Amino acid sequence: MPKSTPAKAQKFHLHIENGHKRQWIFKLTDEIYAAAAKRHPALARRITVTNGWDGDIIEKALATADFMINNSPPRDRLRERAPRLKWIQTTGAGIDSLLPLDWLPADIKLTNNSGAHGDKAEDCCTMALLMLQTRMAEVFANQHAKTWDPIFTEPIAGKTALVIGFGDLGSAAGRAAKKLGLKVIAVTRTG
Repeated sequence: MPKSTPAKAQKFHLHIENGHKRQWIFKLTDEIYAAAAKRHPALARRITVTNGWDGDIIEKALATADFMINNSPPRDRLRERAPRLKWIQTTGAGIDSLLPLDWLPADIKLTNNSGAHGDKAEDCCTMALLMLQTRMAEVFANQHAKTWDPIFTEPIAGKTALVIGFGDLGSAAGRAAKKLGLKVIAVTRTG
């Protein structure tokens, strides 16, 4: 029986759109993509990548892009300009700047980076809770004024933290408080 030849794997076009004014954490440079491609070589062979900056090649990229990583995707006549586009991924968690989504064709998926910042948010909340409890702003002000005014505080454990909103970042705040021994009360829109 003759061997069947496997169908040629379909190639996809991923366009990454960066902005020079964005913070470094939200930029996906050629070096960052190369590192990811090295970790996933079989997948990388199936993807052609274009990396644009501040819209320099966006029109050309839209013509053939299947996927796009972009925090500010073009909205005007998107389906006409990007006939193959199936998915837009943002690098941030929030999409408020993209609302309302009436510009987004129904057959294009839009996903965000929700959850990616949880560990860092937990670290920051731990620091903030401890700084508030130990009145560090006063300590720093006294230090700046070259004043010796001892500030004594109680331990933080056993106190209560109220977290408004319990999505990814609110949950991170709750975990930080819990680890410090606080009772956590969370308030959400849905109750």
